[in-house]
Amino acid sequence: MAIKDFGEAFSKAQNPKQLYSWYENTLGVLPQTDTHRFTPSDKPSAIQFRVEKLPVLLRDLAKQGAKVEDRVVENDFGSFAWVYDPEGNRIELWEPAPYQNTLINIPEPE
Repeated sequence: MAIKDFGEAFSKAQNPKQLYSWYENTLGVLPQTDTHRFTPSDKPSAIQFRVEKLPVLLRDLAKQGAKVEDRVVENDFGSFAWVYDPEGNRIELWEPAPYQNTLINIPEPE
């Protein structure tokens, strides 16, 4: 298996503005409010794993019977694909793009 680590967790909210405010004021973090990543799942949460060798992983998961979405999205951040667990929860798999000297991945100054 080529999962490297946990990426992110996504959750739908009954009152997004109130929940966003709680995270900002209580924990000092600004959660994302875009839930398009859930579609087409109707589940209230989703998770993301950072992976290596995404095409190989997708092939292996399909062979094991996992429901794998047909599309893979590639952009400046890397490659993204989606699978579902047995209860229909959407799982995002992300293989980061190789390092490039761009604004999105410039190393922090020491």
